[in-house]
Amino acid sequence: MDNVYGVDPSEVHVHTKIIQVSDIPTAEDEVSSWLTERFRLKDELLSDFLAQGHFPNEGTEEDLSTLKCVANFVAVIGMTAVFIYLTLFSSVWFRVFAACSASFLTY
Repeated sequence: MDNVYGVDPSEVHVHTKIIQVSDIPTAEDEVSSWLTERFRLKDELLSDFLAQGHFPNEGTEEDLSTLKCVANFVAVIGMTAVFIYLTLFSSVWFRVFAACSASFLTY
């Protein structure tokens, strides 16, 4: 009901399975029973998820490493500072390159 009021869910779980085209029957009566079986398996998977709180063979989430987060933050800020410096205080050709890159990425 939250989606009706514009509230995003706090978690979204997605379970996917690859089905080969050769595994899908071509006869109409076989397709009907195959689809019914797919829906039965889907309902069973959903019931198990509601009972256990996770899909089978689902990995667990780990906490983010503080060191990796800080390293990524420093790298992004450092690269941003370098490119801002080069854009403002470098040769005219780098400014042309930066302008062309920005215009290319916007379209």
